[in-house]
Amino acid sequence: MNSNELRWVQRLANYKKALAKLGEAITQNSIHSLSELEREGMIKRFEFTYELAGKHYKICFITKVMTYLVSSRY
Repeated sequence: MNSNELRWVQRLANYKKALAKLGEAITQNSIHSLSELEREGMIKRFEFTYELAGKHYKICFITKVMTYLVSSRY
């Protein structure tokens, strides 16, 4: 496994963890009304998850494009 593949796998794992934590916060919000501080925390979790998703898909896209470019030369 090269460094790009390893990085992709690590980012995917981090994204899945962040998404699960965001899901927990949303569930808590549906169970009971969150305080202002808890709502702000949930917003931060969303922002973090969104950033991880963007980074993950950027690496995925670059890897796919590079694979295509290298394979199309031969």
